[in-house]
Amino acid sequence: MSETSKEFVGKKITLPAPAKLNLFLHVVGTRPSGYHDLQSVFTYLDFCDCITYEVTGSDGVNIFPEGFVELKDNLIYKAYKMMEKYRPAGTGLRIHTQKNIPSFGGLGGGSSDAATTFFALAYLWNLDFSSIPDLNQSAVLGADVPFFVGGHTAFVEGIGEVLTPIDVPQKWYVVIHPQAKVSTKLVFQHPKLSCQTEKINSSGIFDFVWDNDLEPLVRELYPEVDEAVCWLQQYSQNARMTGSGACVFGEFDSENDARDVYALLPQGWRGFVAKGCQRSPLFDQLQSVCKGINL
Repeated sequence: MSETSKEFVGKKITLPAPAKLNLFLHVVGTRPSGYHDLQSVFTYLDFCDCITYEVTGSDGVNIFPEGFVELKDNLIYKAYKMMEKYRPAGTGLRIHTQKNIPSFGGLGGGSSDAATTFFALAYLWNLDFSSIPDLNQSAVLGADVPFFVGGHTAFVEGIGEVLTPIDVPQKWYVVIHPQAKVSTKLVFQHPKLSCQTEKINSSGIFDFVWDNDLEPLVRELYPEVDEAVCWLQQYSQNARMTGSGACVFGEFDSENDARDVYALLPQGWRGFVAKGCQRSPLFDQLQSVCKGINL
């Protein structure tokens, strides 16, 4: 083991990777590249994946549990590759992920895992947080990744890389995960999808009833999503879908109200109760671990 690697081997950190909700989602145009221009408000939830990172003395990255996602498609691994140039010589990584955020849910779990990886590696490798890919750079991993790098509830535009931090009323949410694997690609390429919602500016985000342009089509294509929205609207008038689905959510003013409704969830359905957060739970944890940093 080299003198350089001795400084790092055994260093370890466990961090949260929070879920997000799209409080509304509008498709406002299509780019020549095929990407869609979006406008949305993203907020964090206190419902998180939990990831432990440890520096090892052997080259290579081992991500557990194995086989959950192929390495070439694993956003944690892709985030590592973007930071690999900073890796101390003679070191490797052992990463263990406790997945709590449902996959194929529109909650941004994989993107959040990637952003948490950026910050974890900066900490483990004694880097300044300015070494972390910025909003434009991180967008190459996915449209949701810049938001998780940004750390604050935001009005989101472009393909996800243009963020305007905002404050929204903090609510409690019942989130239902219908057992449907919604294909984001299919939804965005579907001929029935309208891409011409009128643009707004950040000062106008509270001037309309928040909705999701993708929801009508997804509810038509995936009956399980429609059933979940209909059920939740009995208790939360503007229950709606997040992202491209499949998860749907209802807003409540208190934890007790949310848990009372969650207790009525039909047998066999899956979901959870969570609180909305203006600031990323990841940033709160980093602030406590890395004394003196300003996030």
